[in-house]
Amino acid sequence: MEITTSWETLGFDETIEITETICKYFMPITREIDDSKIITRQGTNSEEYLKQRKKELANTRNLKYKLRVQRSYSEHGEVFYHKDYSYRDLSSRVLFKKPETEISSEEAETLKHFLNNLFSITALYKEDYWQSYYENYDDFSSNPFIQEAIEEVRDIFNVLKMRKDILNSEIVLRHKDKYGAVITDETTKVNDLYKQEAFDYYTQLKYQNFLHRFRLERFLTDQEKALNIPIKKTPNTIYEFDHEISLKIGFMEFSGITPTCTTDFFEKLVTNLVDSMSFSAKLSPLYEFLKLVVPALNSFIHDHAHEKYKKKDKHFLIFSFLRLFDLVPKKQTMDVNGLDDVKEDFIKQLIKK
Repeated sequence: MEITTSWETLGFDETIEITETICKYFMPITREIDDSKIITRQGTNSEEYLKQRKKELANTRNLKYKLRVQRSYSEHGEVFYHKDYSYRDLSSRVLFKKPETEISSEEAETLKHFLNNLFSITALYKEDYWQSYYENYDDFSSNPFIQEAIEEVRDIFNVLKMRKDILNSEIVLRHKDKYGAVITDETTKVNDLYKQEAFDYYTQLKYQNFLHRFRLERFLTDQEKALNIPIKKTPNTIYEFDHEISLKIGFMEFSGITPTCTTDFFEKLVTNLVDSMSFSAKLSPLYEFLKLVVPALNSFIHDHAHEKYKKKDKHFLIFSFLRLFDLVPKKQTMDVNGLDDVKEDFIKQLIKK
């Protein structure tokens, strides 16, 4: 039987609403919306309308993608899809434990809704996380502003460690002459009576300025706000670069790790940032991104699947969505003719991350 293979283009052009269901599996990145670009309507309260429209715009994305699917068909008109592109049939098997050709009209509607959510979640991750951050990951490692910010994070971590082990820590004040030499006779050490207060204040000074720099003030407690710590203004030109680290902290928050003025949080942040600077084959930008999107897709599928679904079908369903959105590593073992076992192991590894 003669088989012909061709490419089918799927146009994905949707306004996606970030619903409560989607938010269980996807954390949107905060978007700045310019009030001047929102046209108000006559006969409405402008302030209320602006507030409503900003909320709507913050929770929607206008996304457009061209997705390619490899399709084969026989001389008799029978259509076949390669396993990498069999997302519809795999979805049916995961949902109903039977191929798409055997489902009822009601089940077809359920399948349609399921696929719409899978498309939305994958497209949202690609828009908010891949295209705005990980796709430009190489610049992240060498940018001097980023390096300086990482040093500041390390410094806060060191101060917190010293405050925690205050008996073995000290604060020394030194005075230098005009040539930069330390004037030994004018060096003084903060004594034990004031050491705790000095450490507490300096820690809060650095921590609160850190939160303001990365636009994370929402994590300040009422007690911390009441301290009225002076905040140093950061030049707007640097926000462009600090945004990269803000995203990294956002990813940690998505994993349940929120900013606090503790050694535990800053130790994890330092580790995350240092790991991000490692560009081994395993820690590639795409691999780092997939460590976010694959577990999210896995959770969504598992929550909606048949109670006795085959995990192998789920693994290949996730892989097929990565293939659709051009998110599969460019490796020979991962191409269309690659081994199924290798592809499944790749997904299983990412689910565990």
